[in-house]
Amino acid sequence: EQSHLCPLPLPTRPVHWNHEHALHIYPLPDLLVLGDSVDHFSWSHYECACANPASFSLDQSFVVYYPSSNKVEFSRLNPSGDDGDDNDDGMEFESSA
Repeated sequence: EQSHLCPLPLPTRPVHWNHEHALHIYPLPDLLVLGDSVDHFSWSHYECACANPASFSLDQSFVVYYPSSNKVEFSRLNPSGDDGDDNDDGMEFESSA
């Protein structure tokens, strides 16, 4: 609707007018990734998928994005490497989809 990264009412946010244009995102992208330290989450706004993958360093979680279906899936590494195959890379991927 607003195509702005800070969709708060004008009286509640400070505005640096010389740089305000940098927060406009028009047209809306297919995917907007927010990098924050809160828990991972995703939502869709119109046809723009929005996701926060959380902190990779805390639990080795990350986001997988499928552009053909505009879907976001959360995954994480399992450092135990006990996936039963003969691959010696020591990593296993878990999906939360």
